[in-house]
Amino acid sequence: MRVRLLNLWENTRSSLWFVPSLLVLAAALLSALLISVDRHLIAVGSDLPRLWFGGTASAAQTMLATIAGSLIMVIAIAFSLTVIALQQAAGQFSPRVVRSEEANVRFAVWRSTNHASRPRCCA
Repeated sequence: MRVRLLNLWENTRSSLWFVPSLLVLAAALLSALLISVDRHLIAVGSDLPRLWFGGTASAAQTMLATIAGSLIMVIAIAFSLTVIALQQAAGQFSPRVVRSEEANVRFAVWRSTNHASRPRCCA
């Protein structure tokens, strides 16, 4: 049982979406905490929330739009660099190896979608 749990933990930890999922969960919890702190400070009558951002709603919207646009640009650059790196790495292999790896990826995608669509009792 211990080996199974260690294997499950290793597979989960090394998966592609584990760390980003944890970060999204942490961000959601942090946002809920900060909203409650902000509401408490406003209820108490503190001037601290007004010092954090003194602009209007339109200014806040503009600032968030700018941040979102720059974030999208950074993600696009990271994605394009990843594709370029994969293309360069694939150039090192012969066409036969690239075809076999492509077939492995197709099989993995088919297997994961096919397995996920069936009930557990019939797997």
